[in-house]
Amino acid sequence: MKIAANEFFKSGRGVLIYDLASQAWEMNEIVSRQDGALVLKNPLQNAYPLNSMVVALKKVEYKFYPAQRVLKRKADKGDFQPLLEEVSDFYVTFFPDANSVLYRIEDNKKEQIRGYIFLLNLV
Repeated sequence: MKIAANEFFKSGRGVLIYDLASQAWEMNEIVSRQDGALVLKNPLQNAYPLNSMVVALKKVEYKFYPAQRVLKRKADKGDFQPLLEEVSDFYVTFFPDANSVLYRIEDNKKEQIRGYIFLLNLV
């Protein structure tokens, strides 16, 4: 699979490959790059036309450390870094029917921040 040079497409990174016209998609992982082509961990399950999309995925994790009262964030294979201090509670719920995520963060003053993340363009 040929792809333009880009720092996002590197070894170990997950990728989503899809073609909207044929409604074909699959997840894979980059093993290496050779002469502008991606070498993937698994053989492709579909035949994709030249205008198919390849999206480099970034894995982001959030972890609440109640003893430290800190919410931390980790991207890809990095380390957890402090995101927010003085947190007394962190809660997340996924609603598959609505393709949304509800989050709630409570600080030591018992003030709450709530919100929804709407997941769009799901394959």
